[in-house]
Amino acid sequence: MDRECSFTDLETFLSEELPLINAARPTLRAVFATYNRVAGHDSGSIWSAGGLGVQVANGGLPPPVGLLFAMAAESLLRRVRGAVAQADVESQIAALGDLGEGDDVLAVVYAGVTAFAQSVEFVAQLRCRVPRATIVLVTCECGTARKRRCLAPLMASGVINCVIETPECGGERTMGAILDALIEARAGNPGLPIGQIIS
Repeated sequence: MDRECSFTDLETFLSEELPLINAARPTLRAVFATYNRVAGHDSGSIWSAGGLGVQVANGGLPPPVGLLFAMAAESLLRRVRGAVAQADVESQIAALGDLGEGDDVLAVVYAGVTAFAQSVEFVAQLRCRVPRATIVLVTCECGTARKRRCLAPLMASGVINCVIETPECGGERTMGAILDALIEARAGNPGLPIGQIIS
């Protein structure tokens, strides 16, 4: 992704940005990392047709539910649990070893309210580790103004290529939709070598 897509929503990302990311790379290694989970996908490797290799790192933190959702999301205990889950995700990604030079790497990372600072720090470290990767950050709309103030300089400096804002707290379905769309696009693209595995 040579251009910045700025702040966007899921539908715009799927219809406008993902096709550009996909078309530019005959092979693609995708890393999906969240301290929650990617809906429909367990942690580990998922291999698909069309030159796509996917690694999912789920932290497994369940989203808060009920009337006290906002208070629960902001609670100290939840933040501690979020930091622990984020650390688990980071160790899963570290275990991948060398991700290559980055031209063929897409990283999709969730950063919600619970472990926002830790997730953003992880993205900055990932940018240093894989300088030419395309990094997409998914975040919920909670505290949008504060998040935008933090993320705008990171986008301007090229640390983050794109931010997807979603009304879904936890980002599980949003992350799952991006991964499913990527797999579907690769499997259905006859211009790419079917069955090629990235290792």
